[in-house]
Amino acid sequence: MRFPLLVTLLAALLFIGIAEGRIGWTKQQCIESFGEPVIQIAPRLVKSEGQADVFKAKIGDYPIRVIVEYRAGKVWMITYEGRGVRKSVAPSLVAKNAGPNVKESTFLRVRHWIEREKQLHAVYFTSPVQRLIVMNANSLNAEKKPSVPILLELELQAGDATDPAGAKKPASTADPLDKF
Repeated sequence: MRFPLLVTLLAALLFIGIAEGRIGWTKQQCIESFGEPVIQIAPRLVKSEGQADVFKAKIGDYPIRVIVEYRAGKVWMITYEGRGVRKSVAPSLVAKNAGPNVKESTFLRVRHWIEREKQLHAVYFTSPVQRLIVMNANSLNAEKKPSVPILLELELQAGDATDPAGAKKPASTADPLDKF
């Protein structure tokens, strides 16, 4: 009876351990865990240092992206997203970052975790993509960069194009949704 329980526990630890990344890690520790970043993107927080690293990892058979932002040389916000970040996996990822003294609550189908001693917070969303964001108190209170809707970005790029005759098209001031 004990052997199957032990095998299940070890399998669960291995299953979750593949995608571990933690608040407070250095960039080198993230690289040792995930490998080299596949891309760097603009960070979501104003006071993040440099670019955010995007790593690819797997939870089971599902690929996930791990987006890491740094402050003072350490991870201060980490985002796990993708199909592998399931509702049943999120608490284990939170526990790896925050430890066992986490308080969980749910509000409007969004799960929240708070660890008061380490001052860590986590939020799990399922829409539009499965995403778990873990942050420390400083990153939680940090100023966020405004996000620009994709449609507006595409409209700005289209306004700078030229027509087939070579004349420059004026930038559109119309609502991008009026075409639908």
